[in-house]
Amino acid sequence: MQRLFTALTVSDAAADALSSLCHGIPGARWTLPGEFHLTLRFIGDLGPEATEDLKDALDDVNGPPFDLALEGTGVFESRGAPRVLWAGMARNDSLFELQRAVERAILAAGLPPDRRRFHAHVTLARLPDAEHISERVAEFLTANAEFRTEPWKVDAFRLYSSRLRDEGPLYEMEVEWPLDM
Repeated sequence: MQRLFTALTVSDAAADALSSLCHGIPGARWTLPGEFHLTLRFIGDLGPEATEDLKDALDDVNGPPFDLALEGTGVFESRGAPRVLWAGMARNDSLFELQRAVERAILAAGLPPDRRRFHAHVTLARLPDAEHISERVAEFLTANAEFRTEPWKVDAFRLYSSRLRDEGPLYEMEVEWPLDM
C-alpha cells in the first residue's frame, strides 16, 4: 500500500520566501524547504492495482500552464485550537480548474470523492497541542498578513507517495504530468 496525493511544486524563490516564515512558534513542526507543495488532492492508501488505475486516469488530465503566487497566511483549527499554519494562494481560476480535473480523474479511477472543500495552501507547520500557542499564532498571522511572493509558472502536476515518520513525512515523487494544452 502507498499513501498518495497529487500536488504542485513551488518555485525555489517561493520556497525561500516560505522558509523565511518558518520560525517564532515554540514546538511547531516546520515544513522543510524541499517539502513545500500545494496539495491538489489527498488520496490515501492504495494497493498496486488501484495505484495503476489512478495513474491511468490521471494521464487524461491536462490544461495550459499558468502562473501562481502565494498570498497571505492562515491557520486550520481543530476543536477551536490552531493545528496547521499555512500560506495561501492568490486567486487563480486555472488552479481550481486543474484541481477539478484531478478530482474527476480520481473519481473515474473508482475512488471515493473528497468530502472536504479544496482550500489552496502550502503547509508551513503542524502545531503542538499547547495552551500558550494561540497567542503566538495570532502574532504570527498579524506579522505575516501581507505575505506575498512573485508568481511562478506551473507547468506540471505530480503524484507523490508519503511515508510518515516521527521527524515528519517523507515525500517521493512517483509520476509527473506536464501541462501543455
